[in-house]
Amino acid sequence: NGGGCHGGGEVLAMPKQEILPNHYVRPGHIFLPDNAIRLGAVVGSGVVLTVYDRRLRRGGLGYYTHPVRKGRLSSPVFAAPSIVRLIELFRDGGAREVDLEAHLYGGSVNAACSRYEAGLSEANVRTGLQLLQKLRVGVVGQDVGGSRGRKIIFHTGTGETLVAKVESVRETDWYPPWDPDELARLEARHHA
Repeated sequence: NGGGCHGGGEVLAMPKQEILPNHYVRPGHIFLPDNAIRLGAVVGSGVVLTVYDRRLRRGGLGYYTHPVRKGRLSSPVFAAPSIVRLIELFRDGGAREVDLEAHLYGGSVNAACSRYEAGLSEANVRTGLQLLQKLRVGVVGQDVGGSRGRKIIFHTGTGETLVAKVESVRETDWYPPWDPDELARLEARHHA
């Protein structure tokens, strides 16, 4: 019944642990669940944006890989569609900007990667910060830059985030293609 043995047979009550489902968020996706879950992502040059509403105790995540749109395509692969849509979803759910707090993760550089694009990482971070300022969403933290990728776990019910900086991530995590079809083909080949 949730107890455990300690010392001379004394039974201590163990706190009931909250078991949350997990969801992996891929590049070019946003996720704002209705209930608390853990969201995970692996990021290199792109940016994972977590947003948490302190009043409603609800969090969401957006993952973009390029700072500006290419052509007329509007996709969450790009900073503006990703960030603007995530904030719209919060507003649609009753959030107020004053209650939102944002964190940015990623923006790392790996010049040894065959898909390396000079300046992409820095532009991803800079564009995200500018858009959040324009949308009046406060940035309360960031873990960006450097040469290591990041593995992120975000608890949407508390806003807590676990970040592990890692040397080894897949090439498509470092510099994901902006074309969703190309990304799907690369991931399918990786899992084959």
